[in-house]
Amino acid sequence: RITIKDALVSLETEGLIYREERRGWYVSPERICYNPLSRSHFHQMIREQHRIAATQLISVRSEMAAGDYAKALDIEQMTPIHIIER
Repeated sequence: RITIKDALVSLETEGLIYREERRGWYVSPERICYNPLSRSHFHQMIREQHRIAATQLISVRSEMAAGDYAKALDIEQMTPIHIIER
């Protein structure tokens, strides 16, 4: 015998609904179809799905590349770099 809670948990597992603590269950928004291997631009792909992609600028700073940054970017240490967090 299936209970309502079992049914809700099953729907949540399938991604059809989601739960908010002390607020209830809600229908999940339609998932975005995104293939990272596609040559299409991400924002264009989102627009084609009638959605709006947005980013939020958190911080921008300039510093000299040292240690891990210089190694990851394959540049000389103390090369000026710009770090953008979004």
